[in-house]
Amino acid sequence: MFTYLDLIQMFYSLPSTILLIIFAILLTNEFLIKKNPIFDNKFYPFILYKVYCDLLTELSTLFCDNAARYNIFGDFYKNNDPLAIYYFLVAGLTYTITFEISFILSLNRFIAVVYPLSMNYWFSKSKIKVWVIVTIVIGLFCGISFVYFNPYYNDLKFGSGFILAFRSKSTPYYSIYYTFLVIFPLAVASTVLNIITIKKITSEYRKSHNTTYNNKLNDLPFIVYSFLSFVCFLLFGLQNMIRAVNYLTINDEMLNNFCDIAIRWTQDAQIFGLFYAILFLCKPLKNLILFRKKAAVAASSNAVQVTIVNRSKSRSTRH
Repeated sequence: MFTYLDLIQMFYSLPSTILLIIFAILLTNEFLIKKNPIFDNKFYPFILYKVYCDLLTELSTLFCDNAARYNIFGDFYKNNDPLAIYYFLVAGLTYTITFEISFILSLNRFIAVVYPLSMNYWFSKSKIKVWVIVTIVIGLFCGISFVYFNPYYNDLKFGSGFILAFRSKSTPYYSIYYTFLVIFPLAVASTVLNIITIKKITSEYRKSHNTTYNNKLNDLPFIVYSFLSFVCFLLFGLQNMIRAVNYLTINDEMLNNFCDIAIRWTQDAQIFGLFYAILFLCKPLKNLILFRKKAAVAASSNAVQVTIVNRSKSRSTRH
């Protein structure tokens, strides 16, 4: 049975998912196939990486969770434990990677603003590959861990659909451990990095509109995006923690239902909200998705080249 909130969510999520797929294809073509220098920086690779994770999360959620909840395929989900296992494996993998990407983006902007000369070391092409591999390994470990709690499809109390659940009663304890061992450390580190980055930008703004400040001002869209990503990440972690603690203490059904709904909306903010935010903040990506003429993209390329030249001059002046 569809509620008004479900219809609203479907109204924006389905077209947004299609747009996200188109964006993934376009950015993959420009970055990995054409090797377009406009997108060959220290930030866009992680945007593309996040888009892949977001698509895997959203498509798996649509088929394994939403379709089962609304009973779209009838009894297909009944006793379909392998599909439930697949979903929680993917969810554990992609959610963890998303949290890690949020931290990496905060670190990326911190180094770009505070230690710009170290960017080529920490975010060289080889180091970016290392970041990706490490996040996948950690994500797989977390995803596989969820499998041991025996995921399955349970009948809905009201209606004819199915809902994903765990047979093990130890799942809330694991959620708490997961929050404190994975989410909480990344959240604290991201908070510290974002605070230092913002303080550095504001302090240089107060001093003067010098070349160094102007160079860092070019990083402002990336800083804003990193901060928004951190906020979504923090909200998701808090909601997950509240739900686990509630289950182990008062076990209030209304609070649990509220957290379930809130997490679904936070997931959409983390996927679609951040997607539209990066399109709004970054002109090259906006030009890409709008199929703007090459002249518009060339203008963005010239801007990037000017920024690089200015930074080179700034570094020469320091020495």
